[in-house]
Amino acid sequence: MNNLKNQPLVSIIINCKNGEKYLKETIDSIYKQKYLNFEIIYFDNNSKDSSLSIAQGFDGRLKIYKSKKELSLGEARNEALSCSSGEYICYVDSDDSMLPNRLENQVNALRKSKLLWSFGGYNQIDSKGKILKKITMSTKSGIVFKKLLKRYFVNFQTVMFKRELTDQISPFFDKNFFFGPDYNLIMILSMRFEACVIRNQLINYRVHSESLTNFSSHLFASEYLRTNKNLMELNNLLGKDYEKDIKRGESQYYWLKTLDHLINKNTRSAKDSLRKIILKRFEYFLFYIILSFPFGDKIFMKLYKVLKN
Repeated sequence: MNNLKNQPLVSIIINCKNGEKYLKETIDSIYKQKYLNFEIIYFDNNSKDSSLSIAQGFDGRLKIYKSKKELSLGEARNEALSCSSGEYICYVDSDDSMLPNRLENQVNALRKSKLLWSFGGYNQIDSKGKILKKITMSTKSGIVFKKLLKRYFVNFQTVMFKRELTDQISPFFDKNFFFGPDYNLIMILSMRFEACVIRNQLINYRVHSESLTNFSSHLFASEYLRTNKNLMELNNLLGKDYEKDIKRGESQYYWLKTLDHLINKNTRSAKDSLRKIILKRFEYFLFYIILSFPFGDKIFMKLYKVLKN
């Protein structure tokens, strides 16, 4: 698909806040795409470093927008979206990068499937760009909502959607979410629409200590609970039959509270949270027992990191 006349415009949105360390690498990966008909929407969320000047070093396909004040991630996502004009839209964070065939493969897959949104596999990389793990998608295309309630496996940087979805969901991102607007959106999309799932890797996703997730543990649980409430309301509005599945997912709230307490070195509160779901899964029971041992909090977190990866 190298003829521009046959290529619908793709808007690639970069929401950036103090992302100078990897930003050039991120933008370079877009310019190396084999798919040529794209625009880059660079939305700077009041950065204090040199991110903006780095973005200014590229040609006119990169359009720059800057917030005068710091916005929540949900609000910044919406603002950037309103600046875009592509038929297809995707996001890439300022510390990640796209593989050269990403746009071509994903646009082709969406056009062939006639579905409205897509996600796929990815590589986990370290701070130096070394591949730590290759993650492929084993799930088939279709309604993936119940699977995501059991185990969330969508990397938002691999998501692409058609613009018409933004007319059906408004506002597209919840502006009240500072950490989890992406998760909230994907769960809503997955309940309402079939997903086009791409097995192979589309992006390199960087795992490092400076990523947003490492600064936002206190937001995990509260925003997860808010998403659950949103899903229950949507389930009732659409007349779906997911009520029991959504309620079962509420145990994840207490698991996230457990992790938050441990990150903040409050083992007693962590045990209290975990006790509420101790019989829901064997893993919860096992972790509760571990917390009863001397240095159990340290053993817990090491084991959790191993199992997570």
